[in-house]
Amino acid sequence: MNWLDYDKYRGGVSGVGQINHYYGDPVRLLFVLASAVWLLALPFFPDLLPFNPLIQVFAVVVIIVFAALTNPSKRWVMAYDALIAGIAVVVIESAAINQFEMSSWLEFAVREVLVVLFLIALYLSLKTVRAMYMNQIGKESEY
Repeated sequence: MNWLDYDKYRGGVSGVGQINHYYGDPVRLLFVLASAVWLLALPFFPDLLPFNPLIQVFAVVVIIVFAALTNPSKRWVMAYDALIAGIAVVVIESAAINQFEMSSWLEFAVREVLVVLFLIALYLSLKTVRAMYMNQIGKESEY
């Protein structure tokens, strides 16, 4: 499917501008929101993750790039969105657990907010990838 194919999905639209079985828009929003939280917290908690702050900023840029590339015609982008969200959940939650004793409550809360945002993004991106592989994007549910 490419951007020229949107006309054939008009019957498969659920709500204003939403394509059935496609959750890329909420994934994009979650990626941007998580990136903003991460960048805003970084000056206050430079050890938010056990990486150099420069590496953390680079990770945020990568997340934003994939958020911008997310669209219903690129299966590979949604697969990478799922991979990025899954890696983020594992890395950030590991940091939250490992540094719990040494962290302030606010630092722990920031990590957990990021984990929840990426966990929801993981779920929605996997739902979209599954629908893409089953050729269900834009189609009505059969159940």
